[in-house]
Amino acid sequence: ELAVGMVTGMQGNEEGEVTAKDGQPLMSGASCKHYAVYQNEDQPEARTTLDANVTARDLWETYMPVMKACVTRAKATHVMCSYNAVNGKPTCAHPELLN
Repeated sequence: ELAVGMVTGMQGNEEGEVTAKDGQPLMSGASCKHYAVYQNEDQPEARTTLDANVTARDLWETYMPVMKACVTRAKATHVMCSYNAVNGKPTCAHPELLN
């Protein structure tokens, strides 16, 4: 719920809408980031070398719901992949995450 509120508040749209509340263009375009499993805020110097190893269940029940809500409910205009790898594959080139 927090992601949806942040994105719609920034963009000026209602949940599920791609235009601002008054029917005009969005006030700004929000980005859902960091997709996915970015979990190293306490060690930012490791952001390009971290390999986040997560189970499929944890990925789909913990990390993915907020990203899905950010895109499908809040209608964020873009998504930024995380710097790290997930289960050995860089997120920006991870076939399972990108498809």
